[in-house]
Amino acid sequence: MARIISAASRTVRVEGTMLAMTTWDVVLLAVAGYFAVTTLVRLMKVRRDQLMAQLREDFDHEQVRLAHEKKKRKRKEAKE
Repeated sequence: MARIISAASRTVRVEGTMLAMTTWDVVLLAVAGYFAVTTLVRLMKVRRDQLMAQLREDFDHEQVRLAHEKKKRKRKEAKE
């Protein structure tokens, strides 16, 4: 079990671990975390937009194909 053995104003040392983070370490960790999360969110939004565009295109092609098939079926029925 880790227990805090000294807590200076800028450094925290915990017995049994190698944790010794200064204020700058915490700030850099927070900035890196923020950057990582915002980058991931941007990538996810771009991918979502790509997928939506692809789905819309597939849907439009399917609608055109169904309309063409319906016309073809009506022509065939009219000939009979």
